[in-house]
Amino acid sequence: MPEEIDIYASAVSVNGNGILLIGESKSGKSDLTLRLLHDGAELIADDRTVLKKKGTTVYAFPNPEIKGLVEVRGVGLITFPFTENIPVAAAFTLINKEEERAVETDYREIMGIKIPTWKINPFYASAAIKVKLALHKTLLENRQ
Repeated sequence: MPEEIDIYASAVSVNGNGILLIGESKSGKSDLTLRLLHDGAELIADDRTVLKKKGTTVYAFPNPEIKGLVEVRGVGLITFPFTENIPVAAAFTLINKEEERAVETDYREIMGIKIPTWKINPFYASAAIKVKLALHKTLLENRQ
């Protein structure tokens, strides 16, 4: 039986690669998730994500109690199609301050697996494209 945890994070899939958006309540998880969905990502989970370790990979699933739901502040809960069982390729810790100009890729250990991680302000207009660029950078580095 695989290990399993439930964390406060939203998760989307970009071309089959899972992205975690990790933050507390009101940190911008849902807002950034909506922008990524608008740009073609697929919803895995909003607000709470179940992570399961299988071998040396961490997979993302929606929390069963809220799967397919995204909280749109000022509008309410909206139902979206969702996917699951997506390998996590990158994580973003949401911050509410200015980002550093140039950074080395950091790593967050999740269930004993190192996941490339960046700090990002989710309310910047460029946040969604930064997420995709960081994922692209990670995928390129893993090919070498």
